[in-house]
Amino acid sequence: MSETSSLASSLTPSSAPSAPSPAPRRRRALVITAVCAVALLVVGNFVVRPALDSYLSGRVASAIRQALPGLDENASITTSDDLILQLLHGRVDSIGIDASRLDLPVRADTASTLSIGDVHVELTGVSTSGPHRASSARATGLIDWRGASDLVTTADINPNYVTVDVVRPGTDTDPGSARASGVGYGSAVEFVFEPRVTDDGGLSITVSSAKADGVEVPIDGPDSEGGRILALLGIPIGGVEITPDQLPRGLRISQVRVTDNGLAICLAGSDVTLSE
Repeated sequence: MSETSSLASSLTPSSAPSAPSPAPRRRRALVITAVCAVALLVVGNFVVRPALDSYLSGRVASAIRQALPGLDENASITTSDDLILQLLHGRVDSIGIDASRLDLPVRADTASTLSIGDVHVELTGVSTSGPHRASSARATGLIDWRGASDLVTTADINPNYVTVDVVRPGTDTDPGSARASGVGYGSAVEFVFEPRVTDDGGLSITVSSAKADGVEVPIDGPDSEGGRILALLGIPIGGVEITPDQLPRGLRISQVRVTDNGLAICLAGSDVTLSE
């Protein structure tokens, strides 16, 4: 009988509390770890990602400045978002440039650079490896009257005595014309010049009429009275032309207009080389 009681007691569950299983503790630890990981990812996305994008954007801006050394040092250069993925693919989707001045290296007869003010540039598909190229480029800017006069003439005329006024304002279909007046070689001279976009995308500036001491002089060739006056002023009788091959490769001038402040120009192109 005692053996039976002993067996029964061994089969009956003990009323004493048992030790808790370690499994729930492990599950709680995993949940806490997962929550912390998600929190770190969220915080990292708002803290680390913007800092990295800012750094990469700065690197892209530095490359653009090297590719365009004539760009104003205070120019604003902006890029599209998600630069990390774009740089991994070797090109930046879009770059915007706003600057007070951009000097393009041209080789015109009377100028080594084309200085453009109030510049806005839009580039797309810019390669990250040199030479830097853009799949498309659009730019607008202004050649002020001093810059336009420098393009037209090489004469040693005091710029303080040169004035420019609009004869015919430019429109979408008519570039217009302007008149420059000044004193050179003891005479009061003035000439009317007309800009236009050439068929191949260059810029041509020609003198359509000239006066000396208020008297109009004919421009019939280099040996005419007007031709000799233009020669004294350093103005080519055939006008000044900036050809497309004098601009960055792939870029063309698409429009020019006479305005009160200067020559407003638009440039556009595809597969444009920003740096050689």
